[in-house]
Amino acid sequence: MVVAYRDGSPVRLEELGNVIDSVEDDKTASWYYTHHGSSRAIILAIQRQPGTNTIEVTDGVKHLLPLFQTELPASVNMDVLYDRSDTIRESFNDVKFTMLLTLGLVVGVIFLFLRNISATTIPAWRCPFPSLEPSPSCTF
Repeated sequence: MVVAYRDGSPVRLEELGNVIDSVEDDKTASWYYTHHGSSRAIILAIQRQPGTNTIEVTDGVKHLLPLFQTELPASVNMDVLYDRSDTIRESFNDVKFTMLLTLGLVVGVIFLFLRNISATTIPAWRCPFPSLEPSPSCTF
């Protein structure tokens, strides 16, 4: 590779020092371990932008993975190493379960105090839909 010209003759890069055609950092290596063994890996971390939904970003990336795999050579395998959306999905499902359980307990306590099914149905239908009309007694 010609770096400069001095007095009409080219100055080549190998004349200035030792030239090695390699990667920038050959001292750091990544390994991917599975139950079949280990292999060299390249880690690509995808992070969401602030204010975006983690689950939507993860679903979008997972949707594109087969497309990326078709662009790679057959000898290259692409796997997901870590997925934060799994714990977020589980937490969200736990919150939904807790809210439904709380609703059932509230309706049960109202029924125990009123002992009237028709009087219990009004708060039972009102509590799951607090966004339809604001109600300070049944907002979560």
